[in-house]
Parts: sequence; structure tokens; C-alpha cells
Amino acid sequence: MCRCYVEAGFDWNFSNLSLSDVYSKMISISPMAHVSKVQTPTLIFVGQDDARVPPFQGREFHRALKARGIQTRLISYPENGHLLQRMKCEVDIFMNVVIWFARHQHKGKRKMVMEVVEHQNSGKK
Repeated sequence: MCRCYVEAGFDWNFSNLSLSDVYSKMISISPMAHVSKVQTPTLIFVGQDDARVPPFQGREFHRALKARGIQTRLISYPENGHLLQRMKCEVDIFMNVVIWFARHQHKGKRKMVMEVVEHQNSGKK
């Protein structure tokens, strides 16, 4: 709970626990409060063992985007916390980000990115 207070711009102390303005500020900066503004295709990565941001929040955001017709993809990584730093996870994230941008960028840039992906894949034979 203290991390949420600090990220909302408040100094942590026990006297803030029941202040409604603190909760209002926390809700106002939540991604869910702004989901109606999202227009960009959105790629979401979630660590299943994330102790900082509960994984269900990523799933809720993903569902909200899909309900609004926004192109979105959720990828969940077991045995990863908030940092998503296991080697297999890092490699998978890198490739998924490259492919995601290749699919959603302007056609001229898409060709350039796909050439990089193809070049990377050709070395794996």
C-alpha cells in the first residue's frame, strides 16, 4: 500500500490511510480511469508472480481495451515478477515488441522492421 501512496505523489505515513483525497488521487492516475482515451494498439506484458502490480490488473485493462475494440495483446510470464527479467522472458519480450511494432507501424517502416526480423531468424538455422 505504501508504494501506491508514493506513486500517487504522497508521502507515506499511517495518518493518510483513510483520507478520501488520497484514494481519489490514486484512482485518478490509474490506467483504468483513462481506458476510454486509448486509441493506440496496446501490447501488455504481465509477470504472474508480480508482487508490485497484481497480474489481474493487467488482465482487467486488457479486457477493457478489447471491449472498446482496441487492438490489444496480453502476454503473461510465469515465474516472473514486476521486472520480467528471466532470460527466456527477456528474449520473448524483445521479439514480441519488434513484431508488434512491425504490424502496427507505417508500411514503409514495417518493411524495414520485418527485414531485421527475417535477418535475425536466418541466423538461427
